[in-house]
Amino acid sequence: MFEMDFVSLVPSLNCNLKCKFCNARVPYLKNIKTHTVEEMMEMTDRMFKIVDLVHQITIGGGEVLLYKDLPVLIRELMRYKNQFEKIEIITNGTIVPSEELISAVKNCGEKFRRFLVDDYGRDLSKKVPEIVDVLEKNQIVYQVNDYWSENMYYGGWTDMGTYIEYIHTPEEASEITKKCVFSSSRGFCYNIHRGIADPCGKILVRLDAGLEVNPDEYIDLFDDSVTIEQQREKINRINSATHLDFCRGCNGLYPGCKRIKPAEQLTSEELQQIRQGLNKF
Repeated sequence: MFEMDFVSLVPSLNCNLKCKFCNARVPYLKNIKTHTVEEMMEMTDRMFKIVDLVHQITIGGGEVLLYKDLPVLIRELMRYKNQFEKIEIITNGTIVPSEELISAVKNCGEKFRRFLVDDYGRDLSKKVPEIVDVLEKNQIVYQVNDYWSENMYYGGWTDMGTYIEYIHTPEEASEITKKCVFSSSRGFCYNIHRGIADPCGKILVRLDAGLEVNPDEYIDLFDDSVTIEQQREKINRINSATHLDFCRGCNGLYPGCKRIKPAEQLTSEELQQIRQGLNKF
């Protein structure tokens, strides 16, 4: 049986926050793609032809509760209930789950692990109390990650880098990858978006910028010239690598690395400068 520990489905990278140090680099992307449910299910179907069992599926973004068809997507995912163990949803505490979404989550039964609610304080994550109230009333498991008090979850954020420039030597990247929470002896967390399975979600940033990417370091789900066995072999090679090329542009996230204030918002002027820079390409 071919297994993967973590897969993140990303139906859209739209977000209602503009975080300067966004892990997915959303404010810095030239093209924000929103997939239809049909597109997401075709990618999921191709993934499950490669993988017999996924231990956890995370549905995220962006802010995934902006995705209007999220309830439909969750219901459709239950077609594969024998090929995954748990589902979780990550949200930034700005949107209260709709009744339709709550119903879809309840339909998952024991397959639903939790809502993961990132709380960036009253100024940003204004809906956390309402979200908690709705989830508790419906007896849905949740976890609130405190990213604003003195006792911040995981000590706060870290500046993971742009993933664009190679700022580390291969040796340095190997040391970072060895400690990074996004890479482990069990393999990377693969993000499914734009037809690829992207280990750690960083390759998408380079593809969006039009930069060269090593094709041996991600899975093209629509490349029918590659057999299922070859795709599995590639995944195993990726998971066993001491580091990948994009790791040289990333500072990683690990115990002891320098922390920064989470969810610092870009100003209108900064966003305008970013847009102007992107339009040059």
